[in-house]
Amino acid sequence: MKDRIIKESISSLRREGLRFSVDTLAERLCISKKTIYKFFQDKELLAFAMNIINEFLYASEWRIRDDKIAFLKHVIMCLPLI
Repeated sequence: MKDRIIKESISSLRREGLRFSVDTLAERLCISKKTIYKFFQDKELLAFAMNIINEFLYASEWRIRDDKIAFLKHVIMCLPLI
């Protein structure tokens, strides 16, 4: 679920820009805001997760292709520790 939330968050942020909201995100995922906040304590932590994933996927210095999914899973698993 956490990876779905992050992926849709990135897509929503690109579509909506500064109008991005957790309400809209929850609606798009057909889940409650409470479910989102179960995985991310606040909007800032969600934004941090989105930034990490986005930087990894689109930064030109990353040349790793096969390990992207493994890395993303590791980052997502570590997020509760942050």
